[in-house]
Amino acid sequence: MPSDWHPIFVHFALALPLVASVLYPLSFALPTARPAAHWCLGLGVVFLWLAVGSGMWATLLADAEGAARQAIALHQYWGWATAVLYSLSLALITSLRRVGALLLLTLALAAASAVVTGWLGGENVYHHGIGVQQQTEQP
Repeated sequence: MPSDWHPIFVHFALALPLVASVLYPLSFALPTARPAAHWCLGLGVVFLWLAVGSGMWATLLADAEGAARQAIALHQYWGWATAVLYSLSLALITSLRRVGALLLLTLALAAASAVVTGWLGGENVYHHGIGVQQQTEQP
């Protein structure tokens, strides 16, 4: 698997579950939003695990040391937490078949974790230059 698949997967892994996190509470006032929330959460969890796997693969190929390596590890820990929390949310909605306080709390925690994970990923790219090809100087 090429290491450049992680950025492809991660955009879906963040967008779909975050949309679900908004649609589930909205579904109290607008019940027709619930099927879209189910689809966003289900597909989002698939993409979350693809992002986790591709991120681990990219880490093996990354040429990073010191602070950059620590930044990658922190991003990975938050990524795992996000994937687990959204997977738990999917398990809750699948088993309970209703939107309740426990699901909403889990979605809120997962959304906060997703925001932190995304921010840390952006820091890895823009601050540490991880995953960015080095430009060769033109004569």
